[in-house]
Amino acid sequence: MLARSGRRSCPARSRRPLRRRHLLPALLLVLPALVLADGPFTLDAAEWARPRSGEAVAAMPTVREAVYVWAQSPGAALVIRHPRGEAGILWAEELRDWLVALGVPSADIDLRVGSGLEGRVELAIARVSSGARVNSGAS
Repeated sequence: MLARSGRRSCPARSRRPLRRRHLLPALLLVLPALVLADGPFTLDAAEWARPRSGEAVAAMPTVREAVYVWAQSPGAALVIRHPRGEAGILWAEELRDWLVALGVPSADIDLRVGSGLEGRVELAIARVSSGARVNSGAS
């Protein structure tokens, strides 16, 4: 293969710099999509068992990431999927109360029972059309 300068070049060798040159822009395009995933963001019982305050809840990586993604998604609901039973309901309700205290409107938070969620709660972002959201309270 002849290069533009008229010299022969190896096809594999000439492609390598092109790939490296385009790798960074490609990563910059892909990374926001990875960061802004809709979840689920998992909060395990060990993390939740720590002493809680508004500052501590806001500093939890799971909560911080989920709220960030929710805030970037106008009209979306922040869904809390919790384990079955009274303990799961109480956990989800307490988390909802903390989120409301931190500024998330209660109308934007949905509680849902999640099957197979022993020892953890999942936060997810649900995009819903206007008027279609129902705040489920305790499910």
